[in-house]
Amino acid sequence: LLRSGNVDGGHEWNGRVLDQYGDRIFYRR
Repeated sequence: LLRSGNVDGGHEWNGRVLDQYGDRIFYRR
């Protein structure tokens, strides 16, 4: 589901996912 930040537009795409699913997916601590 998640794209690496290295991919073009990855950050923008990730931003959409964060809005929908929350930052818990990316920042698992």
